[in-house]
Amino acid sequence: MQDKFHKLMKEFVDSKSEDVNFIFWWRYMEMVSILLQFTRAQRDGLWDLHLHSFSHMLPYFIRYDHLNYARWGPVYLAEMHQLPDSVLEEFQNGNFVVKRSAQRFNQVDPDHAMEWINGTGKKGGGIVGITKHHQHCVDGPFLII
Repeated sequence: MQDKFHKLMKEFVDSKSEDVNFIFWWRYMEMVSILLQFTRAQRDGLWDLHLHSFSHMLPYFIRYDHLNYARWGPVYLAEMHQLPDSVLEEFQNGNFVVKRSAQRFNQVDPDHAMEWINGTGKKGGGIVGITKHHQHCVDGPFLII
């Protein structure tokens, strides 16, 4: 059934290969699909989908002059495919993202988690309050010496 679907889709796309508008929107849908896969991989902690979607992003990094990702993306993928078995097992168990609670679809990459922590410190007088009002240094959530 799936092979028949792929065959029909290929025939459909091939029949529209001269339509510039169709090609534009088809490529756009492909890019959005890759981004959605990558987001799902991060939120659900799916390591194999993370690598798969990241590898499909690489041509776009090159095409749209994201040189740092274009240069280091293949290196990242090569290194991730050579992880020690113990690390690979942990990553496949979802331990490559930071979880806020035990619920699914709330996980983020470590960089994003640092933004959560920074945002928490800035709300309710946190870091901003400490730096503006010296008398709150000891009373706040942080101790500044």
